[in-house]
Amino acid sequence: MASSTNLAEARRTTNLRVLQRLDPQIVDLAITASHVVLYEFSLTAQQWSKCNIEGSLFVTKRSDVP
Repeated sequence: MASSTNLAEARRTTNLRVLQRLDPQIVDLAITASHVVLYEFSLTAQQWSKCNIEGSLFVTKRSDVP
């Protein structure tokens, strides 16, 4: 049975390869989150509202600026 460390590294490597297909300048993953939700703060209403944007988040390191 594979350890959780090996599974996490395999997932990280797979995610990196998929992202590199979309952007070959990506060289590493700095931060990942499996699920995030975007909220917007309204200054007039003084409250947060959920936007219709959610999913995985990848902060990447690139070999060149975008």
